Amino acid sequence: MTTEPDKTSRRIGERVVIEPIDVVWVLPPAKGVSRLRRKSPDLAGRVLEVSITGAAIEGPRHPELTRGTLAMVTFDGGQSMVRIRRIEVDDATDVLVYGVEHERLDDGLREAIFRAVGRGRPDEELWRRSY
Repeated sequence: MTTEPDKTSRRIGERVVIEPIDVVWVLPPAKGVSRLRRKSPDLAGRVLEVSITGAAIEGPRHPELTRGTLAMVTFDGGQSMVRIRRIEVDDATDVLVYGVEHERLDDGLREAIFRAVGRGRPDEELWRRSY
């Protein structure tokens, strides 16, 4: 895997690998074009890992998804905002994994992440009650 250098990476918590959660990347509108007038394709993604402050989300290679960009991902009708902090490229598959920081998580995605993290834990029942 090739990693784009990131001198600002100071992850607070360890990342936990989860069963992937399907999301859709929503691209920001091009400069001078309103979101209502722009037709953009759905860009599939998957949350692969999570930490206290962020996640690793698989996604497409796209010129508008760059380090530092505030991006939106949707899950089950809800919208969450993330800031892209790192970009890793799997040279074998040409798939990108974006290291993101949570800016605002929709309740539905937050609950899906907590369920995924708690699944199979010895104290799963206590974990579920914590959120």
